Amino acid sequence: MALIAKYDDDLLVATATEITKEAMKSLDGSHDYEHAVRVCRLAERLAREEQVMDVLAVKLAALLHDIGDFKYFQDGERRLQDALSTLQAHGLPSETADKVHAIIRGIGFTEELRAAQAGEKRETFPELACCQDADRLDAIGAVGIARCFTFGGARGRPLYDPDVPVSSEIDYDRYVAQHLGNTGATINHFHEKLLKLSGMMKTESGRALARSRHEFMVAYLKQFEEEVAG
Repeated sequence: MALIAKYDDDLLVATATEITKEAMKSLDGSHDYEHAVRVCRLAERLAREEQVMDVLAVKLAALLHDIGDFKYFQDGERRLQDALSTLQAHGLPSETADKVHAIIRGIGFTEELRAAQAGEKRETFPELACCQDADRLDAIGAVGIARCFTFGGARGRPLYDPDVPVSSEIDYDRYVAQHLGNTGATINHFHEKLLKLSGMMKTESGRALARSRHEFMVAYLKQFEEEVAG
């Protein structure tokens, strides 16, 4: 009889946690270790509510999803591959490592913009849906507002620019250029991305959680606009 490989889920999650802590220790508060922890907690909740089978892949991908973020790292793919190699050395099966890699490569709003612009059909599967929804839930609501202004402040962006009208239209190239070039007013980001996210949720559980967070942002922006207008 062939031996079945054993691995320790808790050890793998603990290892991914340490990798994430180290990778994100120098990042600003919008994309720090606590962001990864919140996304992991939300992703696990969604996975259990949606009865997703591979909860381990969900937790690992959620923890590691930003360790190679293009906004901070030029060698993001190498960082991710190194992390997956470390996890495989601790017993993570190669097929699970491949799934974690696919989740992380597909999770971002940027990737969705790119695929839409290229006319590509994106692969969606339950583990990716849970991680993506969790990441987007942390980008909206009260925490999302705080993260948005933290990121803008860290990049030296103005809160708003009265000479640049807000617009919900943005394509992949301009979105990437803004993030790499640190351009654009922070308040515009709500219209370019954040207000769209509740309508982009992939799971029923994610959609339910997104509603109140979206409404909170809408109310906040109304108050912001009233105060700015004087």
